Amino acid sequence: MGICTSVSHFFSHGFEVDFVSPNGGEVKFMLEPLGISSYTIKYEGFLEKANSSFKPAQIDPNDYWGVFIGGGYGVMFDVTDNKQIQSIISSIYESGGILGVGGHGSAGIVNVKLSNGEFLVKGKK
Repeated sequence: MGICTSVSHFFSHGFEVDFVSPNGGEVKFMLEPLGISSYTIKYEGFLEKANSSFKPAQIDPNDYWGVFIGGGYGVMFDVTDNKQIQSIISSIYESGGILGVGGHGSAGIVNVKLSNGEFLVKGKK
């Protein structure tokens, strides 16, 4: 699943979701016909959150139990080499948090290093 479907599932099941992006602000999504469900857009506050994402410096990893990096080509260019976002991911993961990716979202974790200097993805399939 890509970000559009998966993130909407979190919303529709009552999870509070925050967005973080390299520069904060608006995060662009493909909305229709293959993208985010119309229900989520209208009733779950999805676009309001997506259009006002946090900058990495505004995120305290201790406030989160998980990270989901959705699909789409943007992750491959915006997140893959972003050291601040990598640090957030590493911190949450090493604190026992859940890490999930969808589609191209896997590019967002390939360069994440753990506190021991090893890549997070080392030895994982």
